[in-house]
Amino acid sequence: MKLYHVKQPKLAGDMLLPLATLRDEYPELYAKAMEKYEGREEVTQNFIPLLDCLWEDVIFLSPVHPQVLHGVLVSCGHRGLIGKEAYVIDPRSLRPDRLVIYDYADGGSYSFYDGEDYLRHARISDVTRNHYRNAVEAGKRPFLFHGVTHAMYHGEICVDGLPVVRVRA
Repeated sequence: MKLYHVKQPKLAGDMLLPLATLRDEYPELYAKAMEKYEGREEVTQNFIPLLDCLWEDVIFLSPVHPQVLHGVLVSCGHRGLIGKEAYVIDPRSLRPDRLVIYDYADGGSYSFYDGEDYLRHARISDVTRNHYRNAVEAGKRPFLFHGVTHAMYHGEICVDGLPVVRVRA
């Protein structure tokens, strides 16, 4: 299994950092990162029981390849993610006691990542498809990872030397 993190135009050096760290050390990057939470800022305060921290304290990763997200977006009438890039992260390179899975399909449950249930997590649910369709119909930008299982890492991730994938048409 691989995990993915969509590349942002600017990084703090060669590190992926949680929102809370950006807020404290890189306020300009924090402000840019918070744009995607406009109108729903409270979700950054969601508590992650297994890690004893908040959503703003973790790095969000996806078990779903960005090319798959692109295909679903396009099938729902969105222009997709052509040209977007994402880091490819081997979860075995991360501390397992700091990596949890947040599964929307399982009622919003948290579990430590064990690497065994890849296919269950690397899929797009009907919740996500409906969200994409509704956003397109309303002329709004969809939340890319709405309803998509999240991997959450409590720590920093060095991206120096990580492989990168690019979404193609």
